[in-house]
Amino acid sequence: MGLLASLRPGWDGPGTLAPARAAVSTAFATVMRLGVLQDRLHVSAHGDGYVALTFDGDDRHGYVDIYADRAEFELGASHWEGSARADDLLEFLLRV
Repeated sequence: MGLLASLRPGWDGPGTLAPARAAVSTAFATVMRLGVLQDRLHVSAHGDGYVALTFDGDDRHGYVDIYADRAEFELGASHWEGSARADDLLEFLLRV
């Protein structure tokens, strides 16, 4: 997670954005609260300035893209936007 916070604009080529600090903080808080389930989680930065969490459940996958001011969730064919609060992200990931 420290690496995500250290990324600067242009980290993945010209025009890429560094992950928003708020997004990195939310991702970190969510990961820390997952405890033993952390091994099912993949965290990555994207050049559009968001942090992606991918969680592998027993029989399905959930995705959360965390921006500075919102999160986008995807589970199967369902896609929606919501809060970027760690509590909300954790609740979603535990349902996967």
